[in-house]
Amino acid sequence: MGMPKQVIKLLKQENGYNKISGDALFCGRQSVLADRNAMSEIYSDTPSILDSLLDKWLDPRNQDASTRHGNGLIRDNIFLQTAFDLTYNCIDKSDYEGANIICDLNYPISSEMHSKFDLVFTGGCLDNVFNPVSLLMNSTNLLKAGGRVVHYETFSGVMGSYLGFSPEWFYSYYAINNFADCKVYVCHQTESGISRFNYDTNLFSYHPSFTRNPNPDYFKSAMASAGIMYVMVIAEKAKDSTSDLMPSQIQYLDAKVIDWREAATKFDSSSRPHLHVDSRIADYKLPFMSDHYSYLGSEF
Repeated sequence: MGMPKQVIKLLKQENGYNKISGDALFCGRQSVLADRNAMSEIYSDTPSILDSLLDKWLDPRNQDASTRHGNGLIRDNIFLQTAFDLTYNCIDKSDYEGANIICDLNYPISSEMHSKFDLVFTGGCLDNVFNPVSLLMNSTNLLKAGGRVVHYETFSGVMGSYLGFSPEWFYSYYAINNFADCKVYVCHQTESGISRFNYDTNLFSYHPSFTRNPNPDYFKSAMASAGIMYVMVIAEKAKDSTSDLMPSQIQYLDAKVIDWREAATKFDSSSRPHLHVDSRIADYKLPFMSDHYSYLGSEF
């Protein structure tokens, strides 16, 4: 499980919008998949944080030697505590990577663990467990009111992934459970990167409204989405948010079920801006050729 530069950029921009502080919970130890060059680019406008990160990186004790893909990169707890005002916690089903909370999130958590954390991150966890619905509900229950959850999970094109998730799956859940806000993005990698974990993506935002094509070409749609796609989500819990409501897929919304699309009005009017991307290209393709998605930029 890992935290690529796309997630780091999201966290940095979110911190600029609303300071990230308090108690953080990582679901599994995370490889921070940004080398010194990538981190220097991301934090070029905040030299105090960058200098502190690079200085701590020099200490072997702060380099990742426990996660599968760490390879001497900075440890997740060191990064988190240096870049943000956060106390780090890690939850896992065993302590093989040094988690301080041992709990299997395939099953419902104890009510004693509810409303404990200001930030929850599930990078690559949902696509590696058998019961992702339980983990999703647990992450909601773990959050305090006003807390934020961040997901970075497989959408399509990833060899060896256990599961894949559509943007609608996340959006509909947070909408029907009355979250204060939810922003869902697709990171689409269309060219090889520097390495398996260091790559640029086109960035798109997801919205439940779309133009219905009466005769879609499913093959062309699939080919337009060639490459690797991840779903990246940030959602903010409200005081009256729930965790146990189950949305219906958009094709099956009717008068007998809750139309979770109505929450789009609230999410759209949120003061939280969409992620900013400097670079743009002219020849991008919308995922699946659908205007569910809006192009935000490239080289993200």
